[in-house]
Amino acid sequence: MILFDSLRERSFYNICVEGKFYLKPGDFHSFNIPCSSRVIKVKFAAKNHFGDGLLSLSVRSDKKSYMDKIFISSNKFDQYSFEFAFGDIPTFISIDLARESGINFGKVEIARLVVESKDKKEVVLQEELVKKTERSTVYCVIPYGIYGGAEVYLKDLINATKKENVFFNLLYLHDKNNLKTFFKDDIYSSARNFSDLSEMKKWITKHPPDIFLYYNRKDIYDLAIDLKKSGVTSKIVEIYHSDFIWPGAVANLNHREDIDTMIVTYPELGTQIKGVFERRTVPIPIDTVKFSKNISKSDMDIGLLPGKKVIGTVARLSKEKNIDYILDLAIQMGDFEFLIVGDGPEGPRLKNRVQKEKIINVTFAGHQDDTSRYYHLMNAFVLCSDMEGTSISVLEAMSSSVLVFSNFVGGIPSILEEEHSGIRVFGNAKEDANIIRSNINRMNVVSNARQYVEKNHSVTNCSKLFLSALLGNIDLFNKKARIPDSELVISGEFI
Repeated sequence: MILFDSLRERSFYNICVEGKFYLKPGDFHSFNIPCSSRVIKVKFAAKNHFGDGLLSLSVRSDKKSYMDKIFISSNKFDQYSFEFAFGDIPTFISIDLARESGINFGKVEIARLVVESKDKKEVVLQEELVKKTERSTVYCVIPYGIYGGAEVYLKDLINATKKENVFFNLLYLHDKNNLKTFFKDDIYSSARNFSDLSEMKKWITKHPPDIFLYYNRKDIYDLAIDLKKSGVTSKIVEIYHSDFIWPGAVANLNHREDIDTMIVTYPELGTQIKGVFERRTVPIPIDTVKFSKNISKSDMDIGLLPGKKVIGTVARLSKEKNIDYILDLAIQMGDFEFLIVGDGPEGPRLKNRVQKEKIINVTFAGHQDDTSRYYHLMNAFVLCSDMEGTSISVLEAMSSSVLVFSNFVGGIPSILEEEHSGIRVFGNAKEDANIIRSNINRMNVVSNARQYVEKNHSVTNCSKLFLSALLGNIDLFNKKARIPDSELVISGEFI
């Protein structure tokens, strides 16, 4: 039960400046709060503008007192949480926040202070209730009729958590037939097709989920905000998959209003986005058993010339993937075979170029539902995209013990450490051909890459993080504590 919330207490606004609560050296603020619990939890969001960031927190009853020294180190909002237990149930408690004059320096900002009762008996009952609770319902909007990296990411996470306490319902903004073989019927509980967002909004308002999950499109973010403002209390979760900017992308916005959680694929992604929300990192999951060097390739006869080393890539054949670079490499490295796995709008043009320029050492394998065995035809994997998030195909190659050569665009530096788990190329085919030839036998790099994927991208660990992000309690943003936007706006973000 919430005993005190600084966003709801009018008396608290007297110490606010434009909705923000600052503590400078010598400042002292005390809050007297009625209490009926032996155990309380004090939570607040804070960031350090400059200075030492030291802050004193004390909690007092008429018989007992506690004091903590807290170091606020980050210049972005972090969440801090403390529990205090009293022998007898106090009638009142005092919460004091202070910074010492002459010792502390600089300025600390507090975005929100919440005090909750948390009796041990109550905690036990809540845990028992959770165990008995029916599965949570997640509505996940699938906005496109094609699938790319975001869809692969989502599918793998849903598939890994399908046996947990969650029902996934896919909401399509198009005929789902294009994705019928991709989102298998056994990984979600139901699916619905909608002709437009208006129809979807009416249906969700009538049948609200526990969790509303979306990605990439700004108009679906707008829908989520409209649902909140109309009284739908679903938890709003955004998957922020990449910084790609295109008309209609939610990545065009550097602020979020009214979402509860943002899931990113690596910690540095989306740090420019402001707003008060919980931020969770859920890395790309990779099946390290499926993508391993132990896969048999005895039946993989796709026309590659025997006895030659193979350089390959797995990608959607679209403009930003820069597949022309692969063809340029093939021209420079005629003694190697090149394998391109994937299909897309650039496919016909690329194949026509191969024929026109008589690039005889290139094989197109087309789209493959299961790419795992194709990695084992490769001696090296090459990627040189113009834009890239966290590349799934790079991680699959690393897991498959295939040496990766890549430019360091987008999220690639978050998964590849230069000269340790991958080799950097720069987009000049002539120069990069020399880099590939000089490094293609770097087996220590291959081993390091495999170990990295096993440690950081296993399906088991990533699915647990995903489930926690969906179902985790958002302490500082309890739905009952909401106030109108016109009364208070807090800037910042949770990490």
